[in-house]
Amino acid sequence: MTITMKYLRDLENSAFLLISTEQKKTILDRFGTEPAPYVWTDHDIASQIQNYLSRGEFTKAVND
Repeated sequence: MTITMKYLRDLENSAFLLISTEQKKTILDRFGTEPAPYVWTDHDIASQIQNYLSRGEFTKAVND
């Protein structure tokens, strides 16, 4: 799974979040493409975005 700007807008609306333009760019850079040969799951993305928004950093993924 990859995410798009629409996904982030929908997330903002459904979770009552305010995600800055810079944060959106960083999130899209990270999750806009699959990390071949791995695939992002919805849970991976949700957990990573939550961590990024609360701490300002992504957790280290197994494939990093």
